[in-house]
Amino acid sequence: LIDMYAKCGSIREAYTVFQGMSERNIVLWNAMISGFARHACSLEVMILFEKMQQMGMFPSEVTYVSVLTACSHMGLVESGKKYFNLMIAEHNVSPNVVHYSCMVDILGRSGLIIEAYDLIQKIPFGATASMWGSLLASCRIHGNIDLAEVATKHLSEIEPNNAGNHILLSNVYAANNKWGE
Repeated sequence: LIDMYAKCGSIREAYTVFQGMSERNIVLWNAMISGFARHACSLEVMILFEKMQQMGMFPSEVTYVSVLTACSHMGLVESGKKYFNLMIAEHNVSPNVVHYSCMVDILGRSGLIIEAYDLIQKIPFGATASMWGSLLASCRIHGNIDLAEVATKHLSEIEPNNAGNHILLSNVYAANNKWGE
């Protein structure tokens, strides 16, 4: 019921149902936290995340996706790094492709494009189109032509029929007055 309300845009109703539950398992906590994250209620995500732990619940992979998404929306780089490290060190949750995508997004949106690129290089599995696309979008915003070209090259290999990637690169060139490219 919580998830249904949240997906329908009724986040207040979802929270009312959540508050009325006498016993809450990890599924209910995750449904509410992800509902808040989905509706850009980032502060509520952080508060509920802390409350969940105070109640003796251990965060899961799903919980951390919502928390990292909230950090990205709020531009909280240091908090994102803290939660990413906490996930590994304290809660023994192995980061998956979505966690890494969130971290690339957090770093890139904040202008830490080199750091985002370095993270992509260290991922223990192949970087996805989502990661390269996030890096490319960040390069457009922050004007990094060199990494935009690198990201586009990787995207062309992963998604050869997606012309949108080349359009983003042309936008990077245009924003930097590189009309010849």
